[in-house]
Amino acid sequence: MVSIFVCSLLIFFTVHQFMSAIGRKCQVVNLDPANDRTAYPCALDVRDLVTLDEIMDENGLGPNGGVVYALEELEENIDWLQDELLKFDRKLLIFKKFHHHHDADY
Repeated sequence: MVSIFVCSLLIFFTVHQFMSAIGRKCQVVNLDPANDRTAYPCALDVRDLVTLDEIMDENGLGPNGGVVYALEELEENIDWLQDELLKFDRKLLIFKKFHHHHDADY
């Protein structure tokens, strides 16, 4: 059984520290392609699929357009995300969320 916890950065970091301190296994999932400074280990990172800098450089996009493009890329590769998530067993998954205004269906 896998438990999932989705939260903002402050809560996220606190939950990760707490779980580590009490010896509970948890896996961090980063779905924010703009989050390039993580102070925690990511078991799964969207930046392994696509990076914001790469998107911006290759497509002449700014940060906002790059994030939208990254979400579309994630949506097109949803099988990759699903396959990676299925590798986790009996752990707490902590998702670092980010705010966006896009209708990608994921």
